[in-house]
Amino acid sequence: MTTEIDTLKVSFEGIERMGAVINPGSTTQENGRFIIRGMFQQAQDEVTDPRLSGDLTIEVNAWFDGATFSGPMWGTFILENNGGKWLSAWIGQRTAAGVSTLEAWGNGIDGYEGLLAHWNYVRQNPDPNAPFTVNGYVTKR
Repeated sequence: MTTEIDTLKVSFEGIERMGAVINPGSTTQENGRFIIRGMFQQAQDEVTDPRLSGDLTIEVNAWFDGATFSGPMWGTFILENNGGKWLSAWIGQRTAAGVSTLEAWGNGIDGYEGLLAHWNYVRQNPDPNAPFTVNGYVTKR
């Protein structure tokens, strides 16, 4: 039997709400840069595909301009729900206006073995606790 996921990319959209910082990692200032290493934060994604909705543990690293708090960000996350887990890596950018854009790729494990996911996250609000809008797709590996 062939299913939709066997032949297509299945799109999804929704939001991500940020949760508590569970490990602040380290922050330093070097040559006008504000550097974050190994911060861990919780979040929750609610999207139209239940396989991509769930609780996240996010690792955050950043290399920000000290004056504008803008620059590159990167890290990993694990998204978990009752069906399985996604092991994911992400990269992103924060502008001087506070707009954050991120792109992530994930590999499904447990109940999602054999699937790959791609996410795009955008937060227009400079408040780091404001939600992200999320869209992306799931496909077969």
